[in-house]
Amino acid sequence: MSGSFGADGRVNAFRMQIVGPSIYFAMGSGGGGEWSAGSVAVEGAQNFPYMIPNVRIDYLQHEIGMTVGYWRSVSHALNCFVIESFIDELAADAQDDPYMFRRKLLWNHKDRAGKRARCGCAQVRVG
Repeated sequence: MSGSFGADGRVNAFRMQIVGPSIYFAMGSGGGGEWSAGSVAVEGAQNFPYMIPNVRIDYLQHEIGMTVGYWRSVSHALNCFVIESFIDELAADAQDDPYMFRRKLLWNHKDRAGKRARCGCAQVRVG
C-alpha cells in the first residue's frame, strides 16, 4: 500500500497491490472476461469509498498450492481491513483525528457518480 499527500495537505494518491490465489480458478469456474480470475479478490477494494483523485488497485493471481474457497464475506473482510488500517496511518501522518480524516475523504453521495467520473478513481488492474 502506498499513498501521498499533495501540497494542499490532502491525500492525492492511493495504491493497493493484492496478491493471492483465485477462488474462481480453484473452483474450476474460470468465468469469462476481464474479471474471471480476480473479481472476488478485489471485492471491497474496487468500490473504494474515499474521494482521492488517483487510486490504483492491482491484483496479481498467485496460486499457493492449497485449495481455497469462499468465505462468508469473501474478500471484503480482508481488503476493507487493510484499506481502513492504511487510512488510519494516513490520518496519523496528517496529524488528524482518524474519524475526521475519513469524513473529509468520503464521497458526497448525492454526486458520487459525477465525482468518480471526473477524477477517474478506482482503476483496477487484474493480471
